[in-house]
Amino acid sequence: MARSIEGLLARVRHPTLKRMVTFWDEKRRGRDWPLRADFDPLEFWFAVGYVSLIEVISAPGSGARRYFFRLDGTRQVDLFGVDFTGKFLDQVADAEGTRVAEESYGAVVDQGEPQHHVRQVDFHDRPIQYEIAILPLSKTGEGVDMLMTVVTRDEES
Repeated sequence: MARSIEGLLARVRHPTLKRMVTFWDEKRRGRDWPLRADFDPLEFWFAVGYVSLIEVISAPGSGARRYFFRLDGTRQVDLFGVDFTGKFLDQVADAEGTRVAEESYGAVVDQGEPQHHVRQVDFHDRPIQYEIAILPLSKTGEGVDMLMTVVTRDEES
């Protein structure tokens, strides 16, 4: 049975992020997480530029994972100054950024639960403060193998 996201929603500050988390929850339809096929960008037009889709690629037997950006939202590209689309996380982020993202992404994959963070980072020598929700998705319903991130500039900074 899918867990409640009330605590998550209570922490989310940005209205677009809150609306997208609610939309993700509706798409679960009582499941632990929605399928990737459940999402039509026309239905979440209000957040399209804030959303990235990240494929989780697990190495058989080793437990190692890499994160491949199928799509990086235009607002995320504007915020970070780099387009991750078509690249692995570790090809674009520095070692510390990769470590922080892999830790957060891994928690979502392992627990099957969304994560929320407000962070301030130095990315390519620029300070950036942002709010992020990391939402688990599945291609087949058998496990988390894709992530949807929704990132907004932190409005309270």
